[in-house]
Amino acid sequence: MRAFHCVITDDIDDSTVSRALGEHRDQLRALLKKEKVIKNVTSPAPLMAWLYQIIRAQASYPECFQVLSYFYTLIFDIHNCTGSSEIGGSHLEIAQPRHRQEFQARCNSYETYGGSITNFFRDIVLIEKHSTLGALCWWSKDGIPLCPGQRVNLKDLVISIPIILTIEVDLEKPNMIWNFPEMLYPLDETAAADCGVVYDLVGHVLFSPGLNHFTARYASPNQTTIYTYDGMFIQKGGGAKGIPMVEQNATFQSHVAGNNISLPPGFFVYQAFYNLRAGLKAQHQFYKLRTKALQEYFDIHLSQPNLNELPSMTLQSNELIRLNPTLCHAWTIEKDRFEYAPHPPAQCSAPEIDNTMPQSETSHMPSPPSSLPDSEFSINCRCGLGGKGGAGFESAIWGWKKMAKLSNATNAEIGRM
Repeated sequence: MRAFHCVITDDIDDSTVSRALGEHRDQLRALLKKEKVIKNVTSPAPLMAWLYQIIRAQASYPECFQVLSYFYTLIFDIHNCTGSSEIGGSHLEIAQPRHRQEFQARCNSYETYGGSITNFFRDIVLIEKHSTLGALCWWSKDGIPLCPGQRVNLKDLVISIPIILTIEVDLEKPNMIWNFPEMLYPLDETAAADCGVVYDLVGHVLFSPGLNHFTARYASPNQTTIYTYDGMFIQKGGGAKGIPMVEQNATFQSHVAGNNISLPPGFFVYQAFYNLRAGLKAQHQFYKLRTKALQEYFDIHLSQPNLNELPSMTLQSNELIRLNPTLCHAWTIEKDRFEYAPHPPAQCSAPEIDNTMPQSETSHMPSPPSSLPDSEFSINCRCGLGGKGGAGFESAIWGWKKMAKLSNATNAEIGRM
């Protein structure tokens, strides 16, 4: 994509800057439509959909994987089932890594986290996650279960963190005000001090349900100056539109961080943006430490020592073997799932495949969606041009070294139902 740019000098007035930026925005939208990143300039879409669409469109190119890692969190799931003696006992499944673009602080989790984004984020990156019960074992055919066991899931286990972290707020109940801290710690304060593994709050996207309008609130790099950008704001005396305004007598604590920040009337925080302080160095350090933790907790090994390409994940166990997906005819083993059992069940007609770390696994890159998801927000915001604004397995689970421990943990979880 060719770059849009203009040179801004001190002798150019605000009106000229506003007009130039507006023209460049419209050119960018036209290019996005031409490249089929967006349907058209008026199609409803989430606020950042166009950016994620551009990134995902490049996902099939290995050299672009690091670009995805800049904005996306890499996560995976573990599924365990108690099974039965008739089918060979317990078995598990590893859903291979996938990307997640942002996290939403939902209204139904507000009480759970006490309205704290710190608690919300800690639960995201926690490796000792609570498990959830699944409806049926994945061993099924045409909706008919082939296993009578109880399924338990560990979902959204984080492998890698992004450079730019986006947290969206569910505005179904806008009066539920979340507390956004100045910093978020993916690991601990030691990792933050030594390696810069800490997120710094940069700013917010604000939204007014009544006006169906977005604005932005952000700080200068040293956090001494606070800006509010509202493209529909007109300066007194008919001044320029579409330029950031300095908030007088504002501090980072009064206008950006916390749960009692000063906002324009009728506006609420819709999205918060955090920046990983030490960038790629911190991202690599987190991945390195998380790789080690996954081996210690789950005996799961990653195929890649870095984030140059999408890693695959395999279980290293003396008790479980990986099933060959081409030889299990009773049910389908999805290409992005690795299944393990004490021995091949009767439904699989041949022995297991090699259970060692693969030299090269097919990367499961995220495919570009066929269309953008529906949303109540419009991408055709005309801000600045005078138009109208558009819109647990619990503690016993840690380690797969003994199947007895795993089964006991799962049974304990079921017993609490």
